[in-house]
Amino acid sequence: MEAFEVTGAAIVLAGGRGSRMGGVDKPTLEVEERSMRASALLAARSALGEGAPLVLVGEPGADVQGVGAVCVREDPPFSGPVAGLARGLAELERLGSTDEVVLVLGGDMPWLEPRVLGALLKECAEAPGKVAGAVDAGGRRQFLCAAWPRAVLARALSHVAGEGGSLVGASAKSLYRALGELTPEPVQAAWLDVGTLAGASGLAPELVARSLSDIDSPEQLEQARSRR
Repeated sequence: MEAFEVTGAAIVLAGGRGSRMGGVDKPTLEVEERSMRASALLAARSALGEGAPLVLVGEPGADVQGVGAVCVREDPPFSGPVAGLARGLAELERLGSTDEVVLVLGGDMPWLEPRVLGALLKECAEAPGKVAGAVDAGGRRQFLCAAWPRAVLARALSHVAGEGGSLVGASAKSLYRALGELTPEPVQAAWLDVGTLAGASGLAPELVARSLSDIDSPEQLEQARSRR
């Protein structure tokens, strides 16, 4: 285990319909003999330590047994990532978690490195009130690879719900847009690119870039499975 100085909790989102994968539950698919959602949970566990609360928003299954995660479903099912985050945050509260930082992760990132997550946690903790997110090697912001101040996450969820009347169907990007509209004081997001995360984590840039890769299509899954 590689627990870091910053304590926290994690929510891993794995409740989509798998529409890009022909209806298959994407996060349950295996890469390197482990489901992608199990890999994300294990990375979070290593970064946060044994006692940290982990919530998986998705169906329970044998692939995630033994990780120590609580499985819940968004209400209604398949209502999108923001609704999933709201359900995950509510579960953390039910569990009695008082952690001030929450990792928000997608369940389709099979190579997440605990040290990358540790760098995001540290950035979030050292800049109170600021969200710390990752930017992949292609310059794309990974909205579901970030460390959030718990209070900010709750405020952003409330803002999106109030603006749209519901969280159903809301995109992860909408949660970040809400940051600049929060009152009484807007919140900023710090976006850390591969080079910055490499320096902060002590990992080679190539490992960081791989860590931030997600699987979005059958073609990408095939490529991932063919890697050695």
